[in-house]
Amino acid sequence: MPPLNKEVVEGQPYWTMNHTLRTHTEGLKKESLTWESAARTTASAFFTGLLAFLQLTYNAWPLHPIGFLMVFSFSMKRIWFSIFLGWLMKALVIRLGGSRLLQAARPVVLGLILGDVLASGGFGLVAILLNLLGIEYQNHPFYARQSVLNGYVRSGNTFS
Repeated sequence: MPPLNKEVVEGQPYWTMNHTLRTHTEGLKKESLTWESAARTTASAFFTGLLAFLQLTYNAWPLHPIGFLMVFSFSMKRIWFSIFLGWLMKALVIRLGGSRLLQAARPVVLGLILGDVLASGGFGLVAILLNLLGIEYQNHPFYARQSVLNGYVRSGNTFS
């Protein structure tokens, strides 16, 4: 039976776990500890510290040090646009209505977040249960219809 999501099984989390386990069991190799890697690590730590200092010093500083740390993570490929939309909506609400509108919009935003979490978690649980029951997980109906249409056209049929 195919996995629920190939990227989850063979993607970044798989590499991260293998790398962590390999490093734990074998230790760091002498070749991986170079002056270049030490300089990169030091520069990254300095830059993260600088971002943290600027954020604590200046109230309106827009860049958060966590953003710098998360920018290359696995999940950022998936959620960067949602984060951008959240930031844009917050900026518009603050600019148009100030803190009063921001406080009034908080229940709506929390409802949207909770609804998304519940929907994602629910569909995730359904997928896991289907997998445990041995039922093949079906893709979104659009993809199923598209594959049926592709097979229909490949078999020599045409739409008239």
